[in-house]
Amino acid sequence: MKKKLTAMVLAAAMVVTSLFTGITPVKAGTINWEKKEVPVIKNIVEWENAPAMFTNSISLLDRTDESVKDYVSFTLSQDSWVIMKANSSMVSSSNDGHETRVDVYSDASGAHKVMELEDQYYTSKEDSRITYGFLNKGTYYVSLVTIRSNYESFEGNINLTVAAIPCKNVINAKVKLNASKTKATVSFGDTLGTYARAVQYQKGNIGKAHNKDSKYWEDYAYGYWRRAELDKGRNPKRLTAKGDKYKFTVKKNGKYTILIQDTKGNFYSKVVKVKGLKKSK
Repeated sequence: MKKKLTAMVLAAAMVVTSLFTGITPVKAGTINWEKKEVPVIKNIVEWENAPAMFTNSISLLDRTDESVKDYVSFTLSQDSWVIMKANSSMVSSSNDGHETRVDVYSDASGAHKVMELEDQYYTSKEDSRITYGFLNKGTYYVSLVTIRSNYESFEGNINLTVAAIPCKNVINAKVKLNASKTKATVSFGDTLGTYARAVQYQKGNIGKAHNKDSKYWEDYAYGYWRRAELDKGRNPKRLTAKGDKYKFTVKKNGKYTILIQDTKGNFYSKVVKVKGLKKSK
């Protein structure tokens, strides 16, 4: 009996996996990618009112392994922090028995996946329906596969909402000297809001190759911040947003690196140059 149940579970898993196969290199050349525009927003507050980039009204009524597949593409004109969400709306069927998988690729062949998420009828958690991260400028290809997942029916809209915040606006730092030119305040907007896990800064030009390096920056793991692995002489400082801004004060000219990490562990850094301060005697 145990072997029979195991076989049934494996078979069900294989069916779901086959249904969720978005694209393959063989099929990629025949796919008609529907081009869409991604709205550029200033900060995460504007995300709340972002319209759906793509909507498809679908019907999955038969008790079969039927699925609906959609393919869209979008182009980023500049490096950006991109956020996307999948959801259903205007459900007219008595049961909302759907599951939509979204896979995002940096190439039309589907060889390089950069993002993924799922909209599942049986969970109310927003985390499973939303994803975000930093993407380089270029064209991206999105596969959406929707199936019935509770042996009932589904009639309604499947929506994909996407928005982009240019990286230059994620850390839009401004430097202001005090009247005596003995101190400089570096400030920038709280662009990501609650999607930012931490912002750190330190003196020096720290290359992007070290964004995830615990020898250069405080490391977050298992709910705690750790400094034990920092190289000798490294002293990054974490910032807390006050109002809608981050800011810190320095007394020496030079380059300072600011590092931001979102709540999914994605990183972006920017170097800010401070000049014009009087040299301390």
